[in-house]
Amino acid sequence: MKILHTSDWHLDCRLYDRRRAEEHQSFLNWLCQTVIDRKIDVLIVSGDVYDNRTPTLESQQMYNQFLVQLYKDRLSGKSRCRHVIITAGNHDSAAFLETSKQILQYFNITVAAKEPELVVVPPAENGESDDLPAIIAAVPFLSDVELRKSVEGENAAERSRRLMEGIRDVYQNFAQQAEEKKQYLLQNSPFVPIIATGHLFAQGASSLGADGGERDIYVGTLEKFPAGDFPETFDYIALGHLHVPQAVGKQERIQYSGSPIPIGFSEAKQTKRVVEVQWASDGRQTVTSIEIPCFQKLVQISENDKSVIEQKVAQLATDCQQNAQNVWLEILYRGSENPGLFTQTLDSVVANTPVSLLAFKWLGTPNAGISRQFKGETLRSLDPVDVFKRTMISQNVPEEMRDDLLNMYKEIMGRIQ
Repeated sequence: MKILHTSDWHLDCRLYDRRRAEEHQSFLNWLCQTVIDRKIDVLIVSGDVYDNRTPTLESQQMYNQFLVQLYKDRLSGKSRCRHVIITAGNHDSAAFLETSKQILQYFNITVAAKEPELVVVPPAENGESDDLPAIIAAVPFLSDVELRKSVEGENAAERSRRLMEGIRDVYQNFAQQAEEKKQYLLQNSPFVPIIATGHLFAQGASSLGADGGERDIYVGTLEKFPAGDFPETFDYIALGHLHVPQAVGKQERIQYSGSPIPIGFSEAKQTKRVVEVQWASDGRQTVTSIEIPCFQKLVQISENDKSVIEQKVAQLATDCQQNAQNVWLEILYRGSENPGLFTQTLDSVVANTPVSLLAFKWLGTPNAGISRQFKGETLRSLDPVDVFKRTMISQNVPEEMRDDLLNMYKEIMGRIQ
């Protein structure tokens, strides 16, 4: 039995003014082929299929064509993938994802968007000895609005405790149900793996900063779900939400697959991956990271000296011309000297080369307020938290009040997303 775990596709996402459809299509093509080549039995997508709740027609077609191709490959005998599990993330519209739920179930594709669902994947017909059944607790993003009711007068710590208890209860309930089904299935199978999905921020996991891409709905240390609260019943926990591929707390059974493409420039140096988990008939478990090819190279140059930046950009342009490699570039200028017309100089350096200068950020600019700070910046490209921080600066909010206001703002954003 082999599963393949992926998450955080963010179809429809942009990088400044650039659409990412070509990268996403290349990834989905690669994923289809990987399912064939690695002889995958079950594919799991742990949330954030789309980047927003109103996906474009282009991204919808990409998603649908991918699922059709998976089914065609199975019918033709190219693939042995017998089930697909898709759960909603905090960026997805659960209602929208579930519009095709009833149709997709006839193709052995389970969509769990609004509510968690326990799925039993039977062994393949006429299978080999390792064609085991599996039990999967398909748990989507769990909104605090759905898990708990506000209690008048409770403080932030109490609200957080109630939220964590709600999430814990969901997993414990499904672990108990799965264990009961496992005892029945063991009558005809030597081993039955139990798998859970999740879309949350687990304690012990690492997250990038604001320009890293993931916009956490659970913010602050109080809002991270304790990894130790996942029941031991689950042999593997396929998480989504964080874009950094990693095991949680060095536990191999709890994994974030990470996003398949870098959502922001701060992810440019990450090795993107999907996770393959295999169980033998005696219960032995093997976890393997499969590297995803880079479909669009991103480069970030961060310096406080304009001459050094110009030299590095010139060298990059030369290298890219020699290698015929298309590169998107972001410059972080940390110097105190006003850059003036420096962006025009850089534009001339990369002109007629495969290098595209997407953004120039002057991080040394004081009291920028909410005005445009750099080349390529649009309201769509800004993180809401950054806008709020700039607004506090522009409105001369005292520094000693900013942290409390920011935490309150994040909590409000978490409630409405």
